[in-house]
Amino acid sequence: MKNDKGFTLLEAMIAVFILAVGIMAAAGMQIRAIDANNNGMARTMANSVALSVMEELKRLPFDDPNLINTNGNGLAGLNDGSDSGGRTVNPALADHQFLPANFPNFQNTYVLAGGKIVDNSGRSYQIFWNTDKSPLVVGSTPAFCKISIFVYWRTVMGQQHLTLTSLKYNNNSI
Repeated sequence: MKNDKGFTLLEAMIAVFILAVGIMAAAGMQIRAIDANNNGMARTMANSVALSVMEELKRLPFDDPNLINTNGNGLAGLNDGSDSGGRTVNPALADHQFLPANFPNFQNTYVLAGGKIVDNSGRSYQIFWNTDKSPLVVGSTPAFCKISIFVYWRTVMGQQHLTLTSLKYNNNSI
């Protein structure tokens, strides 16, 4: 007589193996979700930093040194220092690099370490920007200053970056 009550050892081992594979897949998805969440948090922080720097720059007088095109490249130099075109990031080529001394209000808002802003997880954000005050009509006073801010940081997913571009109106030209 055959006993059909219960499972054989082989059936139990196969069931445990299938369960283990499912749990491992779920754990892998959880790890990827945590990494993506951390990346999203870093991108949100970078966006906040870029917006803060942009607001500070737009608050400055039109002739402030932080709004001067130091390398004279004009509109063609708005991407200087960034990794556009597959080049290596080189902030030294940009018009300006973030210096905490130029942004005293940031000391109460962000953790500053050297020339970088650091978030709660210890991730640092490298910030630099380029400006262009090319007049719309040759020989006239510039009506706008174009500002491109670049923020770079590292995550487990590699180097990330964010670019923010805006215009500052020349209130002095009125």
